[in-house]
Amino acid sequence: MEKAHPACDVCRGMEFSKYRGGNAAGRELLRCLVCGVVAASPGLGSDRAAASGSEEGRESGEERRDPRMDRRRAAAVMRLIEGGRVLEMGCGPGHFLSALDPVRFKTTGLPGAPGSAALPQGHEESFDIVALFGGLGQAASPRATMMEVCRLLKPGGLAVIETPCVSSLTARLCGTRWEPLANPRAAWFFSGASLDRLAVTCGMVPFSSRTAFLTSWPQPGHLFHVARKSSETVRGELFAGVAAGTVRTQPIGATR
Repeated sequence: MEKAHPACDVCRGMEFSKYRGGNAAGRELLRCLVCGVVAASPGLGSDRAAASGSEEGRESGEERRDPRMDRRRAAAVMRLIEGGRVLEMGCGPGHFLSALDPVRFKTTGLPGAPGSAALPQGHEESFDIVALFGGLGQAASPRATMMEVCRLLKPGGLAVIETPCVSSLTARLCGTRWEPLANPRAAWFFSGASLDRLAVTCGMVPFSSRTAFLTSWPQPGHLFHVARKSSETVRGELFAGVAAGTVRTQPIGATR
């Protein structure tokens, strides 16, 4: 009898196929046939991600943060908006936040994996940008994480996400040797399309999705994705677009 799996956390789909990189990673990986996200099994990521929430795992992840990459992330964010309040989930040593212009930006950092700590209810719609650099793929529930991001963003605010991209040229060329697959803390592997779908179903508008932004950043095979919190009317239109498969992204700096 075929083993039953929970619904996909991104799209609630129930149909999956085995992902070719699972054996090399030493664990079962499944691809959702509806949205294309690849998830660790069992629990479609939740068990694996929960294990990554230990203090030891979080500390080792924080130590691997490259200050040069965080400065490039900060430079990208400072090109997105003139200034405002910025929250980073999974801030590690804080290199990204400290690289932002303190005159233009007021910063807040949450250490640990997304979902391991939360801001109190009084922070609804408080931030102009919420950033997740690598953390979404290690979240116990990407949907719950993105819903929290949407709760915290002001209308028009931006969710800025960096994550390994399963549909990238690097992932396709490396196949089972693609390095992110072997990371035991990684539970979710997104494409631009699956991130679009997740963003829309959590109340956002896909704004930009690209696998190259600045020289030597993001890392090869990684995706820099931006979604914007918008009005209920626009969200309704985007829900319809997801159902019809017509959602498209547009370059950073464009208006929608």
